[in-house]
Amino acid sequence: MRSTIGKFISRGLRDKYFPKSEIAESDLLSIQLFVNAVLSAKGVLLKHKKRFISKSLWDITNPVSKYKYLQRYRSKCVLEEQDESIELRHEHVFEKANMVERILATPASVRKELQKAVGCVVTKPEHDLLHRKSKGYDGWARYKHAGIKVYDMKQGKWIT
Repeated sequence: MRSTIGKFISRGLRDKYFPKSEIAESDLLSIQLFVNAVLSAKGVLLKHKKRFISKSLWDITNPVSKYKYLQRYRSKCVLEEQDESIELRHEHVFEKANMVERILATPASVRKELQKAVGCVVTKPEHDLLHRKSKGYDGWARYKHAGIKVYDMKQGKWIT
């Protein structure tokens, strides 16, 4: 079952920031080492490399699964919407598929790409809007182009 605005509100989590929602540097380094090993491994099929890298990117944006919707970055709608039935989504700011392709094309970019793995909590309608309107954009530019305001819970300020 999907999380909704209502669950977020009823659990008192709407305005809470949990540092555990961000990956530790030691974990990031470990994932980097594994990705590099997979990239250089002989006999590993491309489809398995893609799957492994994609899963690694997911693990970076969601290091503790119970904090999936308690990410540092949240949309204005997630913070202010009153319709409690609206579903939430964990969105990857830089799209995973594009990051996987860049890592495969340029293995030297692994660290740089892994550092771009950032999650943002949005509503289902915003998620759909991002995928309809953000073609040709990447990162926070996707959000700006789609007109989605994002708040940094750690810094306490709007970033888009």
